[in-house]
Amino acid sequence: MPNPPKKLAVRKIEQSDAAAVQRLYERAVARAVWLPAGVKADANFARASQGEAVFVCHGPEGRLVGLLSVWVPESFIHHVYVDPEFERQGVGTALLSSLETWLPLPWRLKCVIANASARAFYTHHGWIEVGSGSSDQGPYALLERRSGPDPDASATGPTRRPLEAG
Repeated sequence: MPNPPKKLAVRKIEQSDAAAVQRLYERAVARAVWLPAGVKADANFARASQGEAVFVCHGPEGRLVGLLSVWVPESFIHHVYVDPEFERQGVGTALLSSLETWLPLPWRLKCVIANASARAFYTHHGWIEVGSGSSDQGPYALLERRSGPDPDASATGPTRRPLEAG
């Protein structure tokens, strides 16, 4: 495993990030073995996150290492993706922690049941299951975070929740 990044910086997306964000999204969706082929074929991040607040995480040398999008009116986290080379190095934690100063709790998200690493990440960070359903991506758990993430937690992984309820 590579050494953890020395510095992670989370900020709101800028136009100059668009191409790198799209590449990261495509890579993450392509490697998500739990996603059906039809979902993978439509990997357009701008369309999938339309109307959402989008944040990026940059690591060493300014490299884009993660992204997050939120449907703000409902404190609903839609996307959390981490560059595979930077998984389990605090990127997911940094992205979620960046919301603490401005996004009201509770936060919610849908996590595909088959995405075991993402479910473990959220459980480790104190998220609880408050419901379940099914969507075009398969069965999901509706998770909720009622207090801020644990800044000492280090496990992370990519996840995606469908925008529509199942």
